[in-house]
Amino acid sequence: MSVESTYPHNHPRQVAISRKIALMMALDFRPFNIVENEGFRNLVQYTDPRYRMPSRPVFSMNLVPAIYCEVKMALQKDLRRTVVPFSFTTDMWRGQSTEYMCVTLHWLVTNEERIPQLRSALLGIQEFSQAATADNIRSRLEKVVDEWCHDTRAMGIMCGVSDNGANIKKCLRDAANNGSIHGSVSCLAHNLNLVVHDVMKTQRRILDGLTVLRKVVSKVKNSMPVKRKFEELLKIYYPNSTHIKLQADVETRWNSCLRMLSTILPQRLAIEALIQDRVMQSHGVGLPKCYNHWTDMCDTMQEFVKILEPFHEATLLCSKTTSSLSSYFPTLKGLIVSVERAQVRGIGTTKDQLLKKLQEVMATHIMSDDNDHIYLAATLLDPRYKKFIPLHKREQVESAVIDAIISIIDRKYTTPISAADGDQDETEEEESQQTQEYGGPYDSDIETPPEYTNEDGDNNPATPINNQPPPPVQDSRAGRAAANMEDASLMAGILASTEPDSDDDIAEDNESLRDVASRELKRYLQKPNIDIRSNQEAVLQYFGENGREFPNLTQTALSFLACPMSSVTSERMFSLAGNILTKKRCSLDPDNLNKLAVIKVNYHYIR
Repeated sequence: MSVESTYPHNHPRQVAISRKIALMMALDFRPFNIVENEGFRNLVQYTDPRYRMPSRPVFSMNLVPAIYCEVKMALQKDLRRTVVPFSFTTDMWRGQSTEYMCVTLHWLVTNEERIPQLRSALLGIQEFSQAATADNIRSRLEKVVDEWCHDTRAMGIMCGVSDNGANIKKCLRDAANNGSIHGSVSCLAHNLNLVVHDVMKTQRRILDGLTVLRKVVSKVKNSMPVKRKFEELLKIYYPNSTHIKLQADVETRWNSCLRMLSTILPQRLAIEALIQDRVMQSHGVGLPKCYNHWTDMCDTMQEFVKILEPFHEATLLCSKTTSSLSSYFPTLKGLIVSVERAQVRGIGTTKDQLLKKLQEVMATHIMSDDNDHIYLAATLLDPRYKKFIPLHKREQVESAVIDAIISIIDRKYTTPISAADGDQDETEEEESQQTQEYGGPYDSDIETPPEYTNEDGDNNPATPINNQPPPPVQDSRAGRAAANMEDASLMAGILASTEPDSDDDIAEDNESLRDVASRELKRYLQKPNIDIRSNQEAVLQYFGENGREFPNLTQTALSFLACPMSSVTSERMFSLAGNILTKKRCSLDPDNLNKLAVIKVNYHYIR
């Protein structure tokens, strides 16, 4: 085809097809050099003979960055709709020979019915070439947040969520101490993983049994004689049942160990027969010395699964996209009760060690006075869990809630949100809209202190831009399974664990704020609890419907509800990055990796 018969480079059809190809690269993990593949070029040529395929640099240097900027602008527009301080999760990851930092953001907006809705987004998976010290991590976090949230930074940061790495813990702790963030949260999923992993390393009977079963699964998968023999035994012992494919585990992940056991134990008769068959004896699979018989070993593994199942349910629960900080303490408390109730034989020491480790997590993170009771404060502000607060901590937690309310009020009135010149009118309109939704601080029968009123007499916080919200994030299959837990052992445990400065003017103002916060808290606590089995949407609807009665407390409660109780979202981003940065794409520029990941995760903002 002659050049004259093809589209000009700026033709709408040429531009549209090129953009779709660039989107495909980001959404389907396709490499840039796909445009050089003969089969792909033939397909596009057949679809539209007049289309002229641009070169690879055009996609990597022009089209993908342009789509990234489009996603970034759309996301920043949605961030300006936030009604409360946002929270973030972060983690570090090494891909190929480069270290990366991931940051995800979590916030709340309101829909047309004035009901709060959760939002989350990936801000970046950026190359981290410096030493991973607390100061360097904090500097990078501030840079990322300022880049994306410069219009909404005055709303403040509620919490930062991370694993237990010493450097990131120090970074977030220092940020909390100097007021950059309200508090730091230790990832619950990471803590549970450490608990199980540490206990498993000390239990010889468990370790030896898992080692043998791990060898059996490996031989069934890799040796044809062993596989044929196992299939014969399955037909003998389970002739009318559907046979389950054995799954191998990863030694560093206890939940994969649970999956392996869940495929072995339902077929334990065939497994026991296979282990004792001569086809396996040639592979050096022998009975561990701590067991008397193969049946004894399988019985022990069966009992071990009874203890692991509540941990698995808790991990799924805190890994959901809708999980919030308010469920941290109830989940951990319910898990302890579930493990205590587990009736097991032969592994009492393992059960005792797990309970001891869980109590250490509870004492270190929940009950410690070093974290300003942030976990318990979030729990108290969830209408499902008011009764969970221990009696000896009640007064301290209520004081922490009042301090949090005052902090958010101060932040709103002492640091007004600055808008870009072109968005000033839009921002003022947003502020008026949000006051209609929640009444604004000091609403209803409470008098507004003059010190916190602007020149026009308006004391409204910034509110949503009236644009079409992106579709809700879909939970994974595991997340949907964890949502229906009414009869599960973890939910049963949760249900069973419910128990009862020197300037005089400044001091006077703070006292007035404390009175306001105290009255709202008292009004909130007098209201009945909602069903403990209610989901997160019901809690958000509760504050959407009752926010006018205690507007400042509502703002604080929603700030905690927007904060996740684990950093699983960041860890999931590294799995996504691994699909982009494959061995065949090991030379991919880190900046392009970041852009492709952001487009992939946040594409629904421009769809």
